[in-house]
Amino acid sequence: MVSALAGGEDAARPGRSAIASFAVPAFRAYAASAQVAFIGSWMLGTSQSLLVLDLSGGSGAVLGITAAIQFVPLLVLGPVIGVLADRWGPRRLLIAGESTMALVGLAQATSLLLGIMTLPLALVLAAVYGLGSALESAMRPTVITEIVPARVLSNAVGLNTLFFQLGRLVGPSAAGFLIAGFGNGPSFVVGATALGVFALVLTRLPRRRDGHPDGDEAIPAGMGHAVHFVLTEPRLRLVFALTAVAGLISPNILSIATLAATQDFSAGATGVGLLGSALAVGTIAGAALTAVLGRVTPRSIAAAALGVCLLTAATGALPTFPLYAVGLVPAGIASMLLMAQGAAFVQLVTPRALRGRVNALFAMVTLCGIPLGSPVLGTLADAVGARSASVLAGAAVALALGFVLLALRGGLRRA
Repeated sequence: MVSALAGGEDAARPGRSAIASFAVPAFRAYAASAQVAFIGSWMLGTSQSLLVLDLSGGSGAVLGITAAIQFVPLLVLGPVIGVLADRWGPRRLLIAGESTMALVGLAQATSLLLGIMTLPLALVLAAVYGLGSALESAMRPTVITEIVPARVLSNAVGLNTLFFQLGRLVGPSAAGFLIAGFGNGPSFVVGATALGVFALVLTRLPRRRDGHPDGDEAIPAGMGHAVHFVLTEPRLRLVFALTAVAGLISPNILSIATLAATQDFSAGATGVGLLGSALAVGTIAGAALTAVLGRVTPRSIAAAALGVCLLTAATGALPTFPLYAVGLVPAGIASMLLMAQGAAFVQLVTPRALRGRVNALFAMVTLCGIPLGSPVLGTLADAVGARSASVLAGAAVALALGFVLLALRGGLRRA
């Protein structure tokens, strides 16, 4: 039954214009508020990292543990989120996620104002923030289907990815400058306000009422059918494996850069913001390059996975802060090519009736490297330095990807 539904390519065919989805008034309102929210979420993430480093005396291991705590909810609740998305709709879950993250940001600011912030409290708030982030990460690509028609769905999803990366460009720098001038509190307040505005706009957007999006045959509830679909489709199986292994490095590049700025280069909060923006330049370029390349295949995803590991290793060998910042740009390009192409490929080959569940699985796989890799990278950085840790980890993960390609090469033959 699943195989009969797998022809989702037509629904994901892009519109004729690079901004075709802006013809939909609801998407224009969504785009404006989402861009503000994405800046806010990156501000909160940067503020939280610097707060933990301050409270822990600059410990890379504690920073890695904090990142792991934030993403445990997605790994644990991902299947539940996918089922609820196909049952209740992704918008409700996205509103809940944005609201949770906003409340955590306000709680962090209040705790700092009252002088009661401690490292254990920061870790607890990071875990709650991770619950909201889990909902946001899994639902961000899927909620677009409630806003735009199928003919511009691919265009809208691509623009949504671009908005997120633009947020990465602005958010860390904004947080860095605010923290350098006024401390952590104002940065938390601004970020939380941005997320709250987005949640409010989502409640007001009209819902498209087209009935079932493409007349697909209904698939029974539960994650079993989604898991079976991924495991029995060789191309998806390979893409999921490549993303999981490369994810030990790709989503942790900013954490490595944060440690390099504070430990190796003594650049402080402003340096962290500048490195975050340099990485964002690369991810924005990667998102644009994904749109220009057009056709996505397992081979192109494999190339991006190897590229992000090798480039991260090469960046770690650069000796000065300016060179390191420049080196983050190509690493960011490869990282975004991996994530954007992987997400697009999942959309192309997954039936609509399974898309919420498969997207939740892919979100889990995409980010599983954070709780698995961040503590290891942080501990390694404390032992040998952030840049040396980058070289060692990038080379080791690239080698692991080679074994994955040998074991699952059937997925490449079917590309």
